[in-house]
Amino acid sequence: MHAADYLAEQTGGQVMSVGRPDDLATGLESIITDLASRYSLGFSLDENERDDGRMHQLEVKVEADDAQGKKRKLKVRARRGYYMPKVSKASD
Repeated sequence: MHAADYLAEQTGGQVMSVGRPDDLATGLESIITDLASRYSLGFSLDENERDDGRMHQLEVKVEADDAQGKKRKLKVRARRGYYMPKVSKASD
């Protein structure tokens, strides 16, 4: 696995390989199509949560039915987790 592929997988991104100039249009079309069917989810942390220095795992699960009630197969790209934000202490 290449570094770009690994980083994309860990962060919910995508790698598009363009080996020849003719591949550029196909790659751009794929990116535009994916962007048109993308959702953005967010979450907030509780004020009492503190930085414990570890990675907190995230898991995103999705289920969807089509117009006929049949389960749809969806591709989910999401980051693997998050670290708590560092809280800066105010100087007195």
